[in-house]
Amino acid sequence: MKIVKRIIIALILVVFLAFGTVVTLIYLKQDDIEQRVISELNLQLKSEILIEDVTISAIKGFPFVSISLDNLTIFDAFQTDTLCQLDQLSVNFNALDLYHQNYIIQNLSLKNGKITVFFEDNIANYEIWYSDTTTGQNSDLDLGLESIILENVQIEYRNRDMLSLITSHKSEIELDISGENINLDLKGQFTNNTFVFDNTNFLSNQPIDLDAEISIDSMALSLKSNALLAQLPLDITLSNNKQSTQVSVTTPKTDLTTILGLVPKKYLSNILPYEFSGKTQLNVLILSDQLPMPKVNVDFTYNNGIVKSNDFPFEINNINLSGSYTNGNKRNNGSAKILFNDINCLINDETIVGRASI
Repeated sequence: MKIVKRIIIALILVVFLAFGTVVTLIYLKQDDIEQRVISELNLQLKSEILIEDVTISAIKGFPFVSISLDNLTIFDAFQTDTLCQLDQLSVNFNALDLYHQNYIIQNLSLKNGKITVFFEDNIANYEIWYSDTTTGQNSDLDLGLESIILENVQIEYRNRDMLSLITSHKSEIELDISGENINLDLKGQFTNNTFVFDNTNFLSNQPIDLDAEISIDSMALSLKSNALLAQLPLDITLSNNKQSTQVSVTTPKTDLTTILGLVPKKYLSNILPYEFSGKTQLNVLILSDQLPMPKVNVDFTYNNGIVKSNDFPFEINNINLSGSYTNGNKRNNGSAKILFNDINCLINDETIVGRASI
């Protein structure tokens, strides 16, 4: 038993000795490491990078060494706009890799700033690094990132049809970068500041808990996500390419008033005189393409509903139905159609059943 204890103590001492040795050597070489990392970044990146200050920490996150770049600005691939501005970007390396001058970035932490993503002539503005040694200069820096942590960072994505601005309060991205293709697994807490589609701002300043899979390349963006929007669970898919943008949103059965509270007023103009209650479930599909107006299709159910209006001398109670809405082939109110199937309700205590279309 004494031999086992001695072996354990010896192993602990060896680990602490190795830890202390590596940390000490890294701090002794701190200035050299900082300068080398900046030099490697400049060799690897096509775009200009501006940094106000650099600090290094080898103890807090051991076995990782964190190098913090303070007040960072990186220009985009076109050299005409800013890709990102951050108060702090922390780059994490394995301590032993860094000691042996192997500059393999394990993960990034971004704090307090903004990132802007867009495409121009099928080129992404974030394509700021050399893809191989034939296009750039020799560099020992490996950008094989595993994860990115975002704290208080705004992310803007824009294209011909859409403008999205989301603030990440605390989120983590696991990513895989291969050439022009980026695959991301994104989880975190956000605020949807702006989502402009069809010249309409949807869900402005609404809190979102997001669990999403995102794929981005020079030709398209796709997103599949489970979201909690203002306490309403949603399944969301989005696909975007040069020809079109398609958004699909599915809700669970929930209070109709909750759903209506999230819909822009311009889409509710025909039902504003009415007061609704009851449960509904929606499947919304919006397609924007080369035509001036988007195509809109909605499938819905409505259960245990009540409809009131000053235009009615009565109430409609116990409404149960399924239905659909489309804005038609002309994509406007003139070609719009609403179908009500399997209607069952009470009017003046009389049961009404049937189907209807408007």
